[in-house]
Amino acid sequence: MITTRELQSNSNAFTKAGAVKPPVFKRENGFAVQGANDIYSVSIQGEVENAVIDCNCKAGQNSKPCYHAASAFQVFLNDKAKAAKAAEDFDFELISAELSQPVQSRTDRLLAEQAAQIQTLETKVSQLERRFTALLNRVETEAEFVDYVNTKYSKAY
Repeated sequence: MITTRELQSNSNAFTKAGAVKPPVFKRENGFAVQGANDIYSVSIQGEVENAVIDCNCKAGQNSKPCYHAASAFQVFLNDKAKAAKAAEDFDFELISAELSQPVQSRTDRLLAEQAAQIQTLETKVSQLERRFTALLNRVETEAEFVDYVNTKYSKAY
């Protein structure tokens, strides 16, 4: 196993990877890299700056940087860059979609939301008014009202 720093400090591995240009295939758990006589498995664990790279070639088994690891790492970096760009584009598209709506339609949406909230509050006020009117119909004087409320809602704690 080698670290990102060890691999990046070994320009020979990247020089050979650039010269040979071995085919690199993505796998579920890493990469398969075509060597001179065999296909080698390369796994990359962690984030770009602190990744641990493992290749099953002879150099990799001896914790030495190899062009298989360098080739896989370049694909890994390209994938990370594409993912970051896609995320950035997605955020930009969401913001653009929101801003592309005419100001009037955004205003209309906000007003509709507020109208729905007002309707809900008006319904609750109407329910309270009906309950209060029904309560007032049960009592004739203010004293009876106070007695009723005290009886109904006072509890010994």
